[in-house]
Amino acid sequence: MTLVYEFTPTATPVRPRDEPPPIVVRAARDVVSVDVHPGQLDAPATAALASTITAAVDTGATVLITFGNPELHEPLSATADHAHRTATPAARVAGPGFIQLAAGDRPWLLDVVGRRISTVPAERRFLPPAAWTPVRTVTITAASVAATTASGERIVTYHTR
Repeated sequence: MTLVYEFTPTATPVRPRDEPPPIVVRAARDVVSVDVHPGQLDAPATAALASTITAAVDTGATVLITFGNPELHEPLSATADHAHRTATPAARVAGPGFIQLAAGDRPWLLDVVGRRISTVPAERRFLPPAAWTPVRTVTITAASVAATTASGERIVTYHTR
């Protein structure tokens, strides 16, 4: 099953049919796969992405985010632990195209459009370029957040929400 979320304000032209939607969500059992295609994510699309991540994690699923490269969907090393809904959402909007991920003591900041992540606890406007790490995939569960960097390294943090 493939769910496609498309958000186009009515004042702007509709995107051509041959252009991929900005976010494609696929769900199967305990895994929700989110493929984000290149381009700008506006505020409603970013909010939909944050809500999708939080809803999936709250139901005990594992969320795998890739960036326009569905072939990067690798086998997940983490298994979903059936968490209960909590007061702390797994993902929050930090601005158009930016998602704050609950990751232990310090939230991680995901720049969806820039395909990069920061583990530095600061407002996104004040982060220097050195604070960002390019990523290929991001995996989110109720117990952890992990990122595979562009060089293939794995960054993991464990948390309780």
